[in-house]
Amino acid sequence: MSTSAKISFAHMARRHLLSLLLLLPLASPLVAAQATTCIEDPSQAACADYVYPAANATSDTNGNCGMMPYMVQCTVRDLCIAKLASGEDLDADTVRYCDAMSVLADGCEYDMDTMSPCSNYVALCDKGTSVVEQCTEFPSIPGLPLTSETNTAIKSICNSHTMPGCEQCPFETPGNAYMNCSLLLVYSQLCLQMPDMTECAAWKEMCTIGVPTWPELCPYTGADSEQPPVMRMYFHAGFSDYLLFYKWVPRTSGEYWGSIVVNNLK
Repeated sequence: MSTSAKISFAHMARRHLLSLLLLLPLASPLVAAQATTCIEDPSQAACADYVYPAANATSDTNGNCGMMPYMVQCTVRDLCIAKLASGEDLDADTVRYCDAMSVLADGCEYDMDTMSPCSNYVALCDKGTSVVEQCTEFPSIPGLPLTSETNTAIKSICNSHTMPGCEQCPFETPGNAYMNCSLLLVYSQLCLQMPDMTECAAWKEMCTIGVPTWPELCPYTGADSEQPPVMRMYFHAGFSDYLLFYKWVPRTSGEYWGSIVVNNLK
């Protein structure tokens, strides 16, 4: 290549680079403009493939939880953080419902949609007008009980029963005021012990059509389970039953037969 050709090529390269640098400041406002437009009017066909940024969804969820840490959404958020950080293989439903948009929907689709951090979600995913596919691809967990439902159910259960878990949600709060505890976790813990209580209907629905594979919330019978045994209202003898003491719970055949030997030695 001749010297003049090299100079010409270098000059063109510099001009091309300069044009790219001049365009860079325009990129962010353009993206912001599209986001603003789709949030203001999600019915536009061009908004079908719009994606609300995960960072924004996470920030909105954290905003809700900063104001009301006992919301069911906040429990789901914390469980998802642990699951995603575990390095374990996750099933398709867990991947879907731990997406930042789905976690945001857990608080903003039905539960606390009037909270200020929900404003973008409510506008973007308006069921009457929105064509944004992200809203239907990453919905809230099916059957997830409302925060108010879990709060009422715990008070009702713990007023009529003395059960492990009730101590986590003290009743200092009067009337329908929210208790400052992890409502969804405590509600699930109570229903795992006595699943046939009438207050557990919403929990059963969540564990049937929502997240049946989440042992933190729904029944799991594996040997590594730490769930409380079911309180049966009749004589029973089997795995995952209490034997004399609160922490004496055989969960495998070896533990069960070992318990029989120990009892016979007494």
